[in-house]
Amino acid sequence: MGKEICEFSKEEIMKAIEADEMFGIYANASEEIRRDKEVALLAVTKNGNDYTCVPNELKNDRDIILAAVK
Repeated sequence: MGKEICEFSKEEIMKAIEADEMFGIYANASEEIRRDKEVALLAVTKNGNDYTCVPNELKNDRDIILAAVK
């Protein structure tokens, strides 16, 4: 059996987001990974709806907001 999404590394999560391989991967990533600005930025760039899963400490980040609304 494969790993649970919450067990994926940052690199695995980013690769899957970039390739659009798994629906909801950002939403199901570990809290630590979702708090990573680089990961959050990639997620909302690929799918603006992922903004709803961005942790509160990043929701007011200008880069994150602009990427989510493009």
